[in-house]
Amino acid sequence: MLQKILKRSRPWYHREFYKYPMHPAIADAIKLTRPDNWHQLVLEHPHQSIGDQTMIAFTRDDKSGDADRQVKTSIGKYLRRHFSALGDHQIRDITALHVVTGVKIVHTMAEMLHHLMRGPHSCMKESNWNTHPYEVYDPALGWSMAVREEGDDTKARALIYTDADGNKKFVRSYNKDPNGGYSHSDTQLEAWMQNQGIAKVSGWDGAKIKAIENKGNVIGPYIDGHDRDCKYSADRMTFTICDGDGEYRMESTNGYANERSQYEYTCEDCGDGFDDGDGYWVGYSEDTHICMSCCNNDYIYVTGRRGNQYYIRDRYSVEVNGEYYDEDYLSDNDIVCDVDGEHRHLDDVVYIESESEHYPDDDDRICYAEDTEQYELRDNCWMCTHTDKYYTNETNYVDIDGALFHPDCAPETNETTKGESE
Repeated sequence: MLQKILKRSRPWYHREFYKYPMHPAIADAIKLTRPDNWHQLVLEHPHQSIGDQTMIAFTRDDKSGDADRQVKTSIGKYLRRHFSALGDHQIRDITALHVVTGVKIVHTMAEMLHHLMRGPHSCMKESNWNTHPYEVYDPALGWSMAVREEGDDTKARALIYTDADGNKKFVRSYNKDPNGGYSHSDTQLEAWMQNQGIAKVSGWDGAKIKAIENKGNVIGPYIDGHDRDCKYSADRMTFTICDGDGEYRMESTNGYANERSQYEYTCEDCGDGFDDGDGYWVGYSEDTHICMSCCNNDYIYVTGRRGNQYYIRDRYSVEVNGEYYDEDYLSDNDIVCDVDGEHRHLDDVVYIESESEHYPDDDDRICYAEDTEQYELRDNCWMCTHTDKYYTNETNYVDIDGALFHPDCAPETNETTKGESE
């Protein structure tokens, strides 16, 4: 009903409504919560930006609509503006889903090894084995791989297991670090997989892998997730991954499985054992000792207190420009939250004193005011037609047929200056 009224009363809205479909990210957000202002959301008619599918374009007001002028902004920023009840992780996942490109699933071992070699760093990547440890993930047993490509490069990958009932799951994804360092999760790939009905789980319990032996040794990769024990099948042709009580554990990076034995340390998170050199000290005091699996799946390396770096649980981290920070020590690293709820480095924002808010330094809502010599909201300013410089509304101007001029550069006319008596 509201859209019908708008189409009759505003010709520009009729044009936008039939020219562009509403951005699908809005529908995804509405499935989770109601917008703060239905009328404003519908009036702005947010849609995919022409020429840049990662952005949203919308019409700010009637004046902009009549001029056929749209504002372009990021999906995340727009969702924060209209859906204040959405959590950061929900906005992140919706955004990731609608900016992802180049995603596919490969189903052969040759393809899986190809993307393993050219994609994100893996402890199994540099192999001198006759049989690569990754070959236990036999596609005939239900294994495949989701990859995200950019040109000729594999930017992200994730193993997928499909069980006998057709249920698909994955444990984690890997994002390629341009410097060859630690591979964090890839939010775009994970959002795409979950949208395809592929569930994210904590471990591979119940999954089948191929049993491969070489000169009396059992071949085995480092298995991600909390389940790394393996039981032989009756015919000893396959293993079943399980949570404890297996004949072997696959948590070594040397390409071979280890027979279960007593371990030197116990993980303070999951309770599993691990040997010296296979654990990590985590927390800003680095006083908690955990196993490699828990660290890979649940923790992330951040910059935090006084600029120090350490591992914390990934849900307590904040990503800014590809770097991760401890949310408890953002101010130690000059990270602030802007007016739209996005975290940014202090170098990338300006502070508007009248609003007590930070704004992105390239935001079209702000301008530099000559009279106050600081940034202000454009809505509180006017622009001199002669110089294209901005002044706050506290500074008088000369209005000549709708064109505004600073008194120092106004043409000779009989027009009066705003604020002066006629």
